[in-house]
Amino acid sequence: YADGLFYLADALYQQGNSIGARLYLRDLLALESPRFQQALSRYLEVNHAPGKVAELEAWIAKARALSRSGTLSPELSYAYARALHRSDDLPLEQKLQRVRELLQPLTAPEAEPALRTPAAYLLGVLLVEEGRLPEAAAHFGGVSALPVTNDRDRQVRELAFLAHGRVLYEQGLFDAAVDRYNQVDRSSAHFPDALYEIAWAQVKREDAGSARDATELLLLAAPDSPL
Repeated sequence: YADGLFYLADALYQQGNSIGARLYLRDLLALESPRFQQALSRYLEVNHAPGKVAELEAWIAKARALSRSGTLSPELSYAYARALHRSDDLPLEQKLQRVRELLQPLTAPEAEPALRTPAAYLLGVLLVEEGRLPEAAAHFGGVSALPVTNDRDRQVRELAFLAHGRVLYEQGLFDAAVDRYNQVDRSSAHFPDALYEIAWAQVKREDAGSARDATELLLLAAPDSPL
């Protein structure tokens, strides 16, 4: 029965039906199943609403209890960090510290390669939230230089280019910000955002011609975009 619930939820997830997947994953989380950690990782991935920390930690405690080693899988540690980051009932400083403690082991050289780049990116987000912009700029520069081994890494690298550009923009380093935005690939889903933000950076540089060029390219590249 637990296997059936898991595969049904996973099939719905792969169809893009997050609501259906959440429904059956929630049923699975009510059981004591060997698939509990796997199901909880997926549930936290598809449940984007801010959660309550008490409920989240009850699930994590159950995951540890059902594990022979008493530890969390790397996938669940990452999903736990993201869910905790979305929570809205912890003081900000405490929340960021706990999220950082979960993510840092995932960026170690010996850690799971598939999670190293996403975890590193989220650590950069924490620096921004703490207002540590020079450190965040250096960090995102490092994230965008990490090896790309799959589509997820590629998407995270594009987000790191954008984040690096935004941090440089906030520091008034408009030339450097434009250089970073220009590294977003033209085939990327984030290319229109990069063009839009290039245009504003050029406005800040008082270069109206370059701002116009970026805007005209945006109109051609993404004519149906709200941008």
